[in-house]
Amino acid sequence: MKKSPYNSVQVMALLQKRKIELETRIIRVMNELREGAPKVAEGVESSKISNDREDLHSMYAKSNNERYAIVEAIARVDKGNYGVCLKCGDVISNQRMLAIITAFRCASCEEKAQNKLSK
Repeated sequence: MKKSPYNSVQVMALLQKRKIELETRIIRVMNELREGAPKVAEGVESSKISNDREDLHSMYAKSNNERYAIVEAIARVDKGNYGVCLKCGDVISNQRMLAIITAFRCASCEEKAQNKLSK
């Protein structure tokens, strides 16, 4: 497998910053969910409150999934294989890594994986 061509110090700083942002969001969402259903204000329908809670649960799940991907990317930086496709071993393009900082497959391998999922 090839070695990462990316500056590990810069990448690690970006990943750590994003991880902290996500952890802060997760804590805020958990606190909002723990507070329970918001008090029903005059003119606010219960379906609106239900939708708000669903949105919070969705935000929590998405943030937690992204946090997991960040932790995995940090581990790849530590191992020296950040930016290297875990499937084929080729270097992931700079353009892809800039778009998806947690990418672990090159565009070709990702497309193949998505095609398998859609079948």
